Amino acid sequence: DEANHFHPSSSSTSRGPFCPTPRTNEKQSDSDVDWRSAALDQRKQLEELSAKVAGLEERQQALCDLLLASGAISTERLMARTHRHRFRETLRKHPTKLGETLESVLQAKELALLLATRAG
Repeated sequence: DEANHFHPSSSSTSRGPFCPTPRTNEKQSDSDVDWRSAALDQRKQLEELSAKVAGLEERQQALCDLLLASGAISTERLMARTHRHRFRETLRKHPTKLGETLESVLQAKELALLLATRAG
């Protein structure tokens, strides 16, 4: 339907290709304006958060560089600590059954695969 078709904005505004502009002969409804306003607000918030994350990454890298250069911590210790932290966070987000170890999980999966293979 040609009347409901939108085309990407060809102007150099901050709208970008995902915020369509209605053709000039179409009348904008209040819901269209609200949708566009909300999308622009979200884009602005995303840009602000991206800038903050980039700033935090830069500071984190500078702090790691200082710790390593001062000899307060080795690269291996820093990497091990980071790995342990990520592992704890993963377990927190995806808890396992109590008492299960990696070995018991692998054994159970191997047994299931063996049974499935033998059963045909």
